[in-house]
Amino acid sequence: MACARPVVARALHSFAFAAFSGLLIVGCGGSDTTGPGGGGPPVVTTLACADPSGGFSQCDLELGQPGGFTITLTTNSCDAHGNELVLTQPALDTLARDGCYTAQNTSWPFAGPYAAGTKIGFSIVSAKLQNPSALHVTGAYPSWTILFEDGGDADFNDLVLTVNATQ
Repeated sequence: MACARPVVARALHSFAFAAFSGLLIVGCGGSDTTGPGGGGPPVVTTLACADPSGGFSQCDLELGQPGGFTITLTTNSCDAHGNELVLTQPALDTLARDGCYTAQNTSWPFAGPYAAGTKIGFSIVSAKLQNPSALHVTGAYPSWTILFEDGGDADFNDLVLTVNATQ
């Protein structure tokens, strides 16, 4: 994908005895390889569940019975560095600091026991790319799939996680 607007900036370095003017060219990219080190400012993307209108709205997962849950990274089809996977409820825990480079099938168990009705919240901190990032949820208790789109290509397979309730 081509750069929508290349950035060219002039840098001026001055010294006591001479002046140096150079040209600094900053490239851009439109793929999943753009990460926090090379992309825009960090953004926090939270869970969004399908609603009756066919859209998506912010949500949390909810345990239907007392127990625990396990989060598993089933697929990572991205190249960006620094995608942080964060459990926000029922406890705050950074699961991975570099989701694209975390081994597939890595699991994080949360045995609890948590009461029925306990909310499970999740977010991903990533670089802002040309399109908004999204974290869509499919499924229902006791098993959900979370699909992350980082904003680079709209394929919703950059990170795929499953959340399974346990008893």
